[in-house]
Amino acid sequence: MKTYYLPKIQEWIDQGFRKTRKAAITKKVKDKTKRTKTAEIRKIEVMAEVFDEKISQAQASLPDTDTLTDFEKELINILIGTGKLQQIHAKLGAVQKILSDLKKQHIRLCKKTQNESEIKGIVKKFYGRSISVIKSLSKDIGFYNDTQKALQEIPHLDAAAVTLILAGMPNTGKSTWLAKMTSAKPKIANYPFTTQQLNIGYFEYKFRKIQVIDTPGLLESPLEKRNQIERKAITALQQLNGLILFLIDASEQCGYELKTQMELLKSIEKNFSKKEIVIIVNKQDISSKEQIQACTQALGKRNYLISHQADKELTEKILKNIQAFIETQPVEENPMQV
Repeated sequence: MKTYYLPKIQEWIDQGFRKTRKAAITKKVKDKTKRTKTAEIRKIEVMAEVFDEKISQAQASLPDTDTLTDFEKELINILIGTGKLQQIHAKLGAVQKILSDLKKQHIRLCKKTQNESEIKGIVKKFYGRSISVIKSLSKDIGFYNDTQKALQEIPHLDAAAVTLILAGMPNTGKSTWLAKMTSAKPKIANYPFTTQQLNIGYFEYKFRKIQVIDTPGLLESPLEKRNQIERKAITALQQLNGLILFLIDASEQCGYELKTQMELLKSIEKNFSKKEIVIIVNKQDISSKEQIQACTQALGKRNYLISHQADKELTEKILKNIQAFIETQPVEENPMQV
C-alpha cells in the first residue's frame, strides 16, 4: 500500500483555484450566457475534483481493518488504536459526501439560472461552502499524517507463512542460528514503540515458506519486567502463526547464569502458553559436563535438543522436531518462493 500524506488545507485551495482558472476557458461556445454558464459549472467541477482526489487518495492509503491479520491489528491498536483509524475513515468519508452533495446542488442551481451575475454568485457560494467543509479537516490532517508515519513502522510479515520466533538471553546464539537457517541476508524491520528491531529471514521447507524472526532485546528478559508498550508489542507476536525456538547457553559465556536463563524460559512459557516452544541447549562444545548436566536437570521433563555453535546438523534437527507442527498447517495453493 502506497503511503500518502495530506498537504495543508491552504495548498488544497491554491491548487483548486489554479486548476479552475485553466479549466474555465470555453472559446468554442458562441452564446455568451451559455459560455459563462459552461465555464462556471466547470469551475465547480474542477474544484470539487481537486478536493475529492485528495480525500480518495487518503482513504485508499489507509488500511481496511477487516482485511488485516491479527498481528497487524494488534500493532495498529498499539500505535494508533483501531477505533481512531476507523474514525479517520469515517470523517474523510463524511466530508467527501458533503462535498459531492454541494457540487451537485450548486451545479443544478447554475443550470436553472440564466443571469450571468447570479451564476457567478452561485459559484462563489460553492467555493465558500466547500472550503469551509475541508477546513473542518485541518486538525484531522495532522493526526492522519502521524498515522501514516506510524503505519510505516509496522513490519511486513507474511501472514500465511509459518513463523519461528527466536527467544533467549543475549549472546545465546540466536543470530548465528538465524544466519544458518536462512540463505538470504536477514532484513531488518523496526518494531513499533520500542528501541528494538526485528531481524527477519526466510527459507522453504516441504514447499512451505518459513519466516524466522529474531527479536533482539525484546524477548531477552522476563516479560513481567517490561513496560506497558513492550508488553503490548510482545502480545502482537503472540498473534503470529508459529512456534518459539528458545536458546539456552549452557556454558554461561553469554554473560547470564543458568538460573537467569531459566527464569526467562518460565516467563515465556507462561505468556506464550498457547505456542509450542522448542528448547535448544546451545554451545555444547564449550560447556563442561557439569554445566550440561545442570542444564538438563533444570529443564526437568521438558523436551529439548542439544547442539553446539558449529553443529552443521542443527537445522535438520530442529526441522525434524517442528515437522509435526508444520504439517498441521494448511498448505498454500501458491507458496511463495524464497
